[in-house]
Amino acid sequence: MMIRNIVFDVGRVLIKWYPCEYTKEVFGDEIGEEICSKIYESPDWTEIDRGTITEAEFWEEKKREFPHLEKELEHLSHKSLDFLEPIEETTQLIPLLKEADYNLYILSNFNKENFEVIYNEYDFFKYFDGLVVSAWYHLVKPQKEIFTLLIDKFEINPEESLYIDDNIKNVEVAKKLGFQTIHLEDYRTLGKKLEEFGIIYNKVVER
Repeated sequence: MMIRNIVFDVGRVLIKWYPCEYTKEVFGDEIGEEICSKIYESPDWTEIDRGTITEAEFWEEKKREFPHLEKELEHLSHKSLDFLEPIEETTQLIPLLKEADYNLYILSNFNKENFEVIYNEYDFFKYFDGLVVSAWYHLVKPQKEIFTLLIDKFEINPEESLYIDDNIKNVEVAKKLGFQTIHLEDYRTLGKKLEEFGIIYNKVVER
């Protein structure tokens, strides 16, 4: 079936998000791996995206929980926005896809405060027809409910829609709901993968 809608994840698809790599680079592999597992990969981090706690509350709680990491966590508590820069290879495709008459949507796990900052800062967001951000609805991927919320809110037919995400668990849920999908393990391959789905748009001109 012809694709009319393209649904994007944000982190590692449109916006950089590599805190574990940064943490290992700054504090070394051993401390970096500990922080990655206890902080960024912890279930509590998901609650920030769900909107049940603020990021500031999270960091204060973790500094109390892991006093031996207090210095490192204090440093990282001021860094989240620094990690959130556009991925030019993918964001430059957004206006071209819109010009080619595709409906564009965002479905993302993201905390409310940080999403507001990047939404107001980066122009490519203006091309999207609709957004579902986890913290707004207290739902997170890979919960089925956040996908069905997107479908119902914007009257999207999954069979006419392509869903793009770096997280395979999210991709699998989308696929079960009838979406065509791209598991984007390397953002540099997005253009090629879109072409494989028959997505036609004006190519980016290198200058």
